[in-house]
Amino acid sequence: MKLKVRENNTNPAPFHDGMHEEEVRLHFECGHCGNGFDEDLLSSLDKGEDWFRSLTESDQRSIAKGFGYKYEIVGPNKIPYVRFKNGNMAYFVNLPCPKCNTLSLVAVDFYEKQPARYIASLMAAAEVEAK
Repeated sequence: MKLKVRENNTNPAPFHDGMHEEEVRLHFECGHCGNGFDEDLLSSLDKGEDWFRSLTESDQRSIAKGFGYKYEIVGPNKIPYVRFKNGNMAYFVNLPCPKCNTLSLVAVDFYEKQPARYIASLMAAAEVEAK
């Protein structure tokens, strides 16, 4: 899997900092045609995690390498994880564009900073290129 990375941030401003994470929206534009996405963050993270874990280890490693992140397999169940340079777990959201069929991939840093205070930042964006 090959990525065309168009944005890669080390310390971006959060697009969410607070409570009510169940109401947070992920706003993003297709890098190919500019179509706007407005997705529920939590369900997007969940679908993205399932998608990432369904990939081959080679494709998972390619994604991590393409963004410059650390790939590791953890525990007896051999669960694949990708970590940002800050050590947080990377969540990937795959967004197929309904207008041009381009598959966009965004990396989201999402974590609980304090009890009931969640931080979400868009760390990187890329288009998945055909092999």
